[in-house]
Amino acid sequence: MGARQRAERERWARYDAQEWVALGSGESGQQAWADAVRTLTGMRIATPVVAGRPVGGRIIGLSGDIRIDLLCGRGGSGTVRISARAEDLALAARLVRGTVRSWHPGEGWGVLDAPQTPGGCWAHYRHLGLRGYGYLEPGTPVDFAWEAAAHDGFDYRALVVAYADPA
Repeated sequence: MGARQRAERERWARYDAQEWVALGSGESGQQAWADAVRTLTGMRIATPVVAGRPVGGRIIGLSGDIRIDLLCGRGGSGTVRISARAEDLALAARLVRGTVRSWHPGEGWGVLDAPQTPGGCWAHYRHLGLRGYGYLEPGTPVDFAWEAAAHDGFDYRALVVAYADPA
């Protein structure tokens, strides 16, 4: 084995030495991502999805990147696996349960309330992870990820909002 091959193996060994958690897998990228979304939702991690893919190649709330591996088998068959580092998942699991205080449909924004965001959390229809315009009915229970960032008089801003599971 040449020096170049050894260096490449060492690089991948360091990459594999980190603790990666498989989030989803499937025969196609779309199947793998759908599986990953189910896993992340079960972990209560926000996952905005546009056309079946993670937004910007990242999961909002994760400080690190996701890892996508193509595992090839004989005869050209393969499996796509999506993983994230365990430490990033632990930091990201901060989805909170709240309710919609108000929504301004003409302007496309509203306010969410949760104990973790005293005074309210500003949210825009883009945070709903839908194609096109979205609307939230006041009083609706929602799960949302947020950041401390002043916006229109509120100390908190939503990163992603999803309808809360009734369970």
